Amino acid sequence: MISKEELYAFINKQQICVLSTVNSGNKPESAAMAFSVTEGLEIIFSVNFESRKLRNIELNNNVSIVFGWDMDDFITVQYEGVIERIENDLEKYQEIHFDKNPDSKKFKDLPGNTYLKVTPKWIRYSDLKNKIIEENKY
Repeated sequence: MISKEELYAFINKQQICVLSTVNSGNKPESAAMAFSVTEGLEIIFSVNFESRKLRNIELNNNVSIVFGWDMDDFITVQYEGVIERIENDLEKYQEIHFDKNPDSKKFKDLPGNTYLKVTPKWIRYSDLKNKIIEENKY
């Protein structure tokens, strides 16, 4: 069974993920995003107030994310969770985000920039090369 630490290590080594939200017309919308992850498997994003993602999240805060698509390893993680604006401990989450994405620091004080955190509800780890598929509920 894959441990939380192994999931963290796999997710953390990825540079980009795909975040999917649902718009007001109940249609899915996806975006490739830079992100960071906490040891508790919370995912952190920075977005602009004018983004489609933020409008969608305000209507429906359930999201899905996909990490990994390395064709050598055949490993992916599917992740479903609830997303919210970071109100408390913002500096702590920014530090985690900037450690992984130092270029994001230049947008820190940009008007309209906000930080979001996803708390996991369901994760599926798939290692197709070794025929391992594991689901975890949180």
